[in-house]
Amino acid sequence: ECSDLIEHHDLISQLTSAVHHLGVVIDEAQNVQAIPSRASEAQMILADPEMDMLEGYGCVLELEAASSFARAVLDSQSRTGSVQATRFEYTFAPYFDQVAETSRRFEELLWSRVANLEEEGKCNPVGLVAAAKVIELQERRDLQMEGRGHPGRCKQWKERLFQEVFAAIDAKFSKVHSQLQETLEESSDTRTILGVLECADDLMSGLTDIYDYAAPCFPPHYGLFQRVQSRYHGGFGQVLGQVGRVANEFSNEDILQVMGWVRSYRELMLNLGADEEDSTFGDPSGVEGREERGEGAGTGAPSSSGGVTDLEEGEVKSLDSFLRRGSLPPSGHAEASAGVALHKGGDSSSRRGGGTGSGAAGVRAMMQVYLDRVVEQLHMWHRNIVQCEATEEPTPDPEGRLYTPGAVDLFRILNEQVSIISGFTRGDMVLQIAQVVVKLAENFQQEQQSSLTRLQGAGDIERLVTCINNNARNYNMCLDLAETIESTLEEGHSGEVDIDGACRGFLGVAKAAVMATALSIFEDPGLRDVMDSFFGGDWLNGRVTAVLVATLTDYMQDLQTWSDPSFFRRVLEAMLDQTGNSWVAALLLNTPVIDPDVLQRMEDDGTCVRELFQDHLPSTRLMKSQGLQVIDAVVEMAKSDSVDSFVINYRLVLEVQSECSPILVEKLLTAREDITNRDGAEVMVQCREAFQEKNPGNQKGGLKTPGTTKRRRRWGSMTIS
Repeated sequence: ECSDLIEHHDLISQLTSAVHHLGVVIDEAQNVQAIPSRASEAQMILADPEMDMLEGYGCVLELEAASSFARAVLDSQSRTGSVQATRFEYTFAPYFDQVAETSRRFEELLWSRVANLEEEGKCNPVGLVAAAKVIELQERRDLQMEGRGHPGRCKQWKERLFQEVFAAIDAKFSKVHSQLQETLEESSDTRTILGVLECADDLMSGLTDIYDYAAPCFPPHYGLFQRVQSRYHGGFGQVLGQVGRVANEFSNEDILQVMGWVRSYRELMLNLGADEEDSTFGDPSGVEGREERGEGAGTGAPSSSGGVTDLEEGEVKSLDSFLRRGSLPPSGHAEASAGVALHKGGDSSSRRGGGTGSGAAGVRAMMQVYLDRVVEQLHMWHRNIVQCEATEEPTPDPEGRLYTPGAVDLFRILNEQVSIISGFTRGDMVLQIAQVVVKLAENFQQEQQSSLTRLQGAGDIERLVTCINNNARNYNMCLDLAETIESTLEEGHSGEVDIDGACRGFLGVAKAAVMATALSIFEDPGLRDVMDSFFGGDWLNGRVTAVLVATLTDYMQDLQTWSDPSFFRRVLEAMLDQTGNSWVAALLLNTPVIDPDVLQRMEDDGTCVRELFQDHLPSTRLMKSQGLQVIDAVVEMAKSDSVDSFVINYRLVLEVQSECSPILVEKLLTAREDITNRDGAEVMVQCREAFQEKNPGNQKGGLKTPGTTKRRRRWGSMTIS
C-alpha cells in the first residue's frame, strides 16, 4: 500500500488540491446563495433602534464580501461570453441591489449618529464609541486596500465623519442667521438681539457637551474637538460679521450684549483648551480703522450729525434711554469704519478663515458704532454740564461749603458708562472708553481753567471758592473712577491710559483757583485803597494796618465757612503771600524816608500779619511763608548799616522772591539819608549783579544809580505821631 501511495503521489496531491478547491467553491457558493438571507438578517439588525454598530458593520462586511466575490465571478464569466453567466447575473441583480441598499442604510445610520454629536455623547456614549470603532476599522481596511493597490475602493470614512459633522453644524448656524433676519424685520421699538444671542448660547452649550461627552468617544489623534470647535468659531464669526454690517440697526444695549457674549465666548473657549486664534475674533480694538481715518475714537471732536435728543431744557438726563434706544444717528466716520472693517473681513466661503475675519470686522464695526455714539453723547452731556456750571448759583451744603452739582453729574455719567461697559467686556472697548473719560476730564479742567480769569476779574469770590471745592471733590471722585478703570482693564492694557494724570489735573485747577481767590481778594477796590494808604499819613500810627487786618479777618471768616477744610489753609497761605507782595508793592509806590519810627512801624506790620494768620496756620507754615519772609527781609534790608549787609539782605529777598527788581533797592537807598552816594552806587552795582545771577538775561535791573537821583530831604505828606 505504501508503494502504491508513493507510486500515485502526484495523483493524490492533485486530488487533495481538487478537494480543497471544491470545498472553497462550495463555501463561496453557499455564501453567494446566502446573500438574500444575510441581507434580510442585516436589514432586521439595522431596523433595531438599539443596534450595535459593530455587529451591524460585521454583517455589512460579510454581505459586501459575498457580493464582491459573486460580482467578480460573474465579471470573469461575462468576459468569456458565457450564457450561464448572463443568466446568473440577471438572477442575482436584485440581491446585489439589496446589498447596496443595506450598505447605504448602514451608512445613513452611522452618519446620523455621529452628526448629532452632543445628543449621542450625552444619551448614548456606548453607541458613539461603537461608531468611532467602526470608522477606525474602516480606516484600517482602507490602508489595506491601498497596500494591495486598490485605492479606489477606500471609503475614507474619517473625512466623511467631519463632512457630516460640519454639515450638521452649518445647518445649526443657518437657524441663527434666520433668527437674525427675523429680528431685523421687527419694528425698531421692539427689536432686540437677545433672541439671536439665545440661539448662540444654545450652540455654545452644545459645543461644551461635545467637549464633555462626545470628544472622549473618539481616538485622540482625530482631534475631533479642535476641528469641531474651529468650525463653530467660523460659524460664530459669520454671525458676528452679519451683525456688524447692521450694527446701526441695534440699540447700544444690544451692542453691549453682543460684546459681553464675545467676552464670555472667549473665556469659555480658552477654558476648553482652544487656541487663542479660535477663541477671539481678530483684533477688535479698531486700531487699523483709526489709523486709516487718522484719529482716535476717544479724542476726536463730537460729530455734528448728532441731535440733542437726550437734552431737555438744559437738564442732564440719565443713560437709560441712551442705552436702550441708542437714539443718536450714526456718524459718518462710524459708517466708514464699519465699511473698512467689513472690507478687511471679506466674505470667504471658508468657515474658518472667512468666518474669523468677518467676525473681527463685525466686532470692530459694532465697537465703532457704539463708541461713536458714546463719545458724541458724552460730549453733549459735557457741554451741557459746563453751561450749567457757568450759570448755576453755588449752593451751600449743611456745613456751609459752596458747591455746584455739575461735576457730580459728570462723574456719575462717566462711572455709569465705565461700569456698563465693564459688565460686558474688559478689553479694548474699556480702554477706549477710558481714553474718552480722560479726554473729557481734561476738557472739563480746561473749561474751568479758562473761567478762572473771568471770575477773578469779576471779583466773584464765592464762585472761585466753589471752583476750589468742586475740584477738591472732583479729585476724589476721579480717584474712585481711576480705581474702577484700573480694576476693569485687562493686564495687557494697564498703563495705556493716564487716568492718574487726569486726577492730578483737578488738583492743578484747585490750586490755580486758590491763587485766583487770593489775587481777587487783593484786587477788591476797598482792599486796594487800604494797600494804597500804606506808608502814607495814617500808616505810621497803625490805623491802616488795623484796617487791613480787620478786612482780611472778614474774608478769612467767610472763607472758613465756604471752603473745603483741606484747601482752606492753602487759601490762607496764598493770602499771606499776596499780603507780603502787596506790602512790598506799596513800599515801592510810597517809599517813606527811613527813620527809626518808620522801621519800627514796618516791623510792627510784619508782627500784625503774623498774628493774623498764626491762629489758622501752624508755625512751620508761617516760617516758610513767602509773604512773611519777604516782609522780614525787606525790613532788615531797610535797617542795613553797611554796604555788605545791604547786599546780603537783598540776596535774602531774592531767595524768597527772585524777581524782586533792584528798583526796591534804589527806593530804599533814596529813602536813607545816612548813606552816601558812593556807598549807594556800590550797593546798586552789587545788587544788580545779584539780580542778574538770579535772573539770567533779565535786564529789568538796569536802573540809574542813586548818584543821579535827587535826594529826598523831607517826609513829604507823612506825619509822625
